[in-house]
Amino acid sequence: MNDEELRDYLKRFCFGREHLICSRDLVRQKNLRESDLRKKVNRLRRKAVPIASSREGYFYASNAAELYSTIRQLKEMRAGLDAAICGLEQAMETFIEPSDGGGRDRQQGKADPVHLAGVPVKPEAVLGAVRRRRRTFARYAAQGQPHGHLQ
Repeated sequence: MNDEELRDYLKRFCFGREHLICSRDLVRQKNLRESDLRKKVNRLRRKAVPIASSREGYFYASNAAELYSTIRQLKEMRAGLDAAICGLEQAMETFIEPSDGGGRDRQQGKADPVHLAGVPVKPEAVLGAVRRRRRTFARYAAQGQPHGHLQ
Protein backbone atom coordinates (compact mmCIF):
# COMPACT_ATOMS: atom_id res chain seq x y z
CA MET A 1 0.00 0.00 0.00
CA ASN A 2 1.44 3.36 -0.97
CA ASP A 3 0.82 6.65 0.82
CA GLU A 4 -1.95 7.80 -1.50
CA GLU A 5 -3.82 4.51 -1.13
CA LEU A 6 -3.70 4.94 2.64
CA ARG A 7 -5.00 8.51 2.30
CA ASP A 8 -7.84 7.35 0.05
CA TYR A 9 -8.73 4.47 2.37
CA LEU A 10 -8.87 6.69 5.45
CA LYS A 11 -10.86 9.37 3.62
CA ARG A 12 -13.40 6.85 2.35
CA PHE A 13 -13.82 4.49 5.30
CA CYS A 14 -12.50 6.40 8.33
CA PHE A 15 -13.92 9.89 7.85
CA GLY A 16 -14.29 11.53 11.23
CA ARG A 17 -13.45 10.40 14.75
CA GLU A 18 -16.58 8.24 14.96
CA HIS A 19 -15.16 6.01 12.18
CA LEU A 20 -11.57 5.68 13.37
CA ILE A 21 -9.61 2.48 12.87
CA CYS A 22 -7.13 1.18 15.40
CA SER A 23 -3.60 0.89 14.08
CA ARG A 24 -3.47 -2.84 14.82
CA ASP A 25 -6.51 -3.47 12.59
CA LEU A 26 -5.19 -1.20 9.85
CA VAL A 27 -1.81 -2.96 9.91
CA ARG A 28 -3.52 -6.35 9.64
CA GLN A 29 -5.94 -5.31 6.90
CA LYS A 30 -3.30 -3.64 4.74
CA ASN A 31 -0.45 -6.04 5.46
CA LEU A 32 1.85 -3.34 6.87
CA ARG A 33 4.27 -3.09 9.76
CA GLU A 34 3.32 -0.59 12.46
CA SER A 35 6.51 1.37 11.85
CA ASP A 36 5.68 1.61 8.13
CA LEU A 37 2.17 2.82 8.94
CA ARG A 38 3.55 5.56 11.21
CA LYS A 39 5.99 6.66 8.49
CA LYS A 40 3.23 6.79 5.88
CA VAL A 41 0.98 8.84 8.17
CA ASN A 42 3.86 11.20 8.92
CA ARG A 43 4.62 11.70 5.22
CA LEU A 44 0.96 12.39 4.45
CA ARG A 45 0.66 14.88 7.31
CA ARG A 46 3.73 16.69 5.99
CA LYS A 47 1.86 17.04 2.70
CA ALA A 48 -1.05 18.69 4.58
CA VAL A 49 -3.31 15.64 4.43
CA PRO A 50 -5.57 15.95 7.51
CA ILE A 51 -4.95 12.56 9.09
CA ALA A 52 -5.91 12.75 12.72
CA SER A 53 -5.33 10.29 15.52
CA SER A 54 -6.13 9.54 19.10
CA ARG A 55 -5.03 6.83 21.50
CA GLU A 56 -7.66 4.63 19.88
CA GLY A 57 -6.52 4.94 16.25
CA TYR A 58 -6.32 6.90 13.01
CA PHE A 59 -9.00 8.69 11.01
CA TYR A 60 -9.38 11.33 8.32
CA ALA A 61 -10.34 14.55 10.09
CA SER A 62 -13.80 15.85 9.28
CA ASN A 63 -13.37 19.24 11.00
CA ALA A 64 -10.82 21.60 12.53
CA ALA A 65 -11.53 20.45 16.09
CA GLU A 66 -10.45 16.91 15.27
CA LEU A 67 -7.26 18.22 13.71
CA TYR A 68 -6.57 20.52 16.66
CA SER A 69 -6.91 17.60 19.06
CA THR A 70 -4.27 15.71 17.09
CA ILE A 71 -1.99 18.76 16.94
CA ARG A 72 -2.26 19.16 20.72
CA GLN A 73 -1.46 15.46 21.23
CA LEU A 74 1.61 15.73 18.95
CA LYS A 75 2.84 18.84 20.79
CA GLU A 76 2.57 16.97 24.10
CA MET A 77 4.63 14.14 22.61
CA ARG A 78 7.21 16.64 21.35
CA ALA A 79 7.44 18.26 24.77
CA GLY A 80 8.07 14.86 26.34
CA LEU A 81 10.79 14.08 23.81
CA ASP A 82 12.42 17.47 24.34
CA ALA A 83 12.43 16.92 28.10
CA ALA A 84 14.04 13.49 27.61
CA ILE A 85 16.67 15.00 25.30
CA CYS A 86 17.42 17.72 27.83
CA GLY A 87 17.85 15.13 30.59
CA LEU A 88 20.14 13.02 28.43
CA GLU A 89 22.21 16.07 27.54
CA GLN A 90 22.63 16.76 31.24
CA ALA A 91 23.63 13.13 31.74
CA MET A 92 26.16 13.48 28.90
CA GLU A 93 28.23 15.77 31.08
CA THR A 94 28.97 12.83 33.36
CA PHE A 95 30.40 10.88 30.41
CA ILE A 96 32.64 13.70 29.22
CA GLU A 97 34.86 13.47 32.29
CA PRO A 98 38.07 11.57 31.48
CA SER A 99 38.63 8.31 33.29
CA ASP A 100 42.08 9.31 34.61
CA GLY A 101 40.65 12.34 36.43
CA GLY A 102 43.15 14.71 34.82
CA GLY A 103 41.33 15.52 31.62
CA ARG A 104 44.53 15.94 29.63
CA ASP A 105 46.73 13.70 27.59
CA ARG A 106 49.95 14.28 29.46
CA GLN A 107 52.14 13.80 26.36
CA GLN A 108 50.32 16.18 24.01
CA GLY A 109 48.52 18.47 26.47
CA LYS A 110 45.15 17.88 24.71
CA ALA A 111 41.86 16.64 26.11
CA ASP A 112 40.98 13.00 25.54
CA PRO A 113 38.55 12.64 22.57
CA VAL A 114 34.97 11.50 23.04
CA HIS A 115 33.41 9.36 20.32
CA LEU A 116 29.89 10.21 19.18
CA ALA A 117 28.47 7.87 16.53
CA GLY A 118 32.00 6.64 15.91
CA VAL A 119 33.38 10.11 15.26
CA PRO A 120 36.01 11.54 17.63
CA VAL A 121 34.81 14.81 19.17
CA LYS A 122 36.61 17.05 21.63
CA PRO A 123 34.90 16.94 25.03
CA GLU A 124 34.91 20.75 25.13
CA ALA A 125 32.87 20.85 21.91
CA VAL A 126 30.25 18.46 23.31
CA LEU A 127 30.00 20.36 26.56
CA GLY A 128 29.78 23.67 24.66
CA ALA A 129 26.91 22.33 22.52
CA VAL A 130 25.05 21.17 25.62
CA ARG A 131 25.49 24.58 27.27
CA ARG A 132 24.34 26.44 24.13
CA ARG A 133 21.21 24.26 23.96
CA ARG A 134 20.45 24.99 27.63
CA ARG A 135 20.78 28.74 27.01
CA THR A 136 18.43 28.45 24.04
CA PHE A 137 15.86 26.55 26.15
CA ALA A 138 16.17 29.19 28.88
CA ARG A 139 15.62 31.99 26.36
CA TYR A 140 12.49 30.32 24.96
CA ALA A 141 11.19 29.55 28.45
CA ALA A 142 11.61 33.22 29.38
CA GLN A 143 9.37 34.03 26.41
CA GLY A 144 6.79 31.47 27.59
CA GLN A 145 7.59 28.93 24.89
CA PRO A 146 8.25 25.57 26.59
CA HIS A 147 11.06 23.31 25.39
CA GLY A 148 12.37 25.76 22.82
CA HIS A 149 9.53 25.43 20.33
CA LEU A 150 7.17 27.99 18.95
CA GLN A 151 3.57 27.35 19.82
